[in-house]
Amino acid sequence: MQGISGEGMKTKIFETPALQQMFDNARKEGYRIATLKETYDLIKSGEVGNNWYTTSTVYFKGEVRDGKPKELSDLKAFYVMGGRVVGLDGQYDGVIGGRGLGDGGHGVGVKE
Repeated sequence: MQGISGEGMKTKIFETPALQQMFDNARKEGYRIATLKETYDLIKSGEVGNNWYTTSTVYFKGEVRDGKPKELSDLKAFYVMGGRVVGLDGQYDGVIGGRGLGDGGHGVGVKE
């Protein structure tokens, strides 16, 4: 599948019963889960469906930013420190805050 803006980005949807499993599965297959902005752009370009998605954007100590690989590879430890993974609801253009560790993962994997 062509990526956004002709960047040659391949995408794949990763859906799992738990967040950590989604990040782990994507990494094992050579993908990374898209950020909030990347996911938004992929929805708006029509490359992925207008749905809700878990992203690799995080909220930590009052800051919204791209998650670091170490944080995303051990969400339990990151959540104990107060961090949270942020989601995006494409149907309503809304941010879904504080995805729980037991929540299912539904993210867009991207590969350059």
